[in-house]
Amino acid sequence: MMCSIKAVVVVLLGVAVSGCVTTSSGLTAGTDAVHSESSVKSGLKHFNRDEYGLAARDFEQTIMKNPADASAWVALAASYDRIGRFDLSDRAYLQAVSLVGETPQLLNNEGFSYMLRGQLSKARMKLEAAHELDPENPVINDNLKLLKSSAGLLRQGGGT
Repeated sequence: MMCSIKAVVVVLLGVAVSGCVTTSSGLTAGTDAVHSESSVKSGLKHFNRDEYGLAARDFEQTIMKNPADASAWVALAASYDRIGRFDLSDRAYLQAVSLVGETPQLLNNEGFSYMLRGQLSKARMKLEAAHELDPENPVINDNLKLLKSSAGLLRQGGGT
């Protein structure tokens, strides 16, 4: 049963991350924007190939050139989540929030990060806050459903 939960978590993380790393105008700024964009594209390519360490490296390079690139911070945080470096993902999420505020996508990704760690009460707080800001967002709604089913499985003793 736990394997199926992990499979669902991995699938939904891919969906959640693909939505959060989409750059939008106004998030990328600075003189190195063209170089930053190529590093982000390379990072996304690595991320989609499950090469999370390489993705993190590319996003780190983007941030070194353009520390105000919120999309790169979010993508970096998601990469760190995938390699289990939650200490680093927390820092990256904080930096992204300082740049663009607590957007529904950021709250969703932070909530998903807490789900990966098994910190379901923190996950619930973040996901519910994301849902309040964007109640029609299918990724947020799917993550809330996943959270509820994960909590139900844990209550039933389905975790090992």
